Amino acid sequence: MQQNSFTPSDSVLIHGITLNDVERLFNTINEIDSKISKVLENIPRPPQQAASGLYKRREAAKKLGVSLVTLDTWAKAGIIHSRKIGTRIYYTQKDMDEALKIVGGNAK
Repeated sequence: MQQNSFTPSDSVLIHGITLNDVERLFNTINEIDSKISKVLENIPRPPQQAASGLYKRREAAKKLGVSLVTLDTWAKAGIIHSRKIGTRIYYTQKDMDEALKIVGGNAK
């Protein structure tokens, strides 16, 4: 029969800590967690535009003031150039500005 041997790193040893000490520790951890959450909520978020200047389809359509169907139609007609990264389609601000020139700026 094989006997399991445990080393000190396999087990957790707590000496001299009462249940009240453990409860206070957990309460302190919860308070810190709440404070961190509040701080994170107040950090301003950057605009949806990625640092690369690429807009997702929905963002581009909203910025242009057109529907997703219209945006797709423009892309198929060559009015706006899109970039595909993986399975996602993106547009640049330049692409959107040029598309507005082509359609006469009537969108938006």
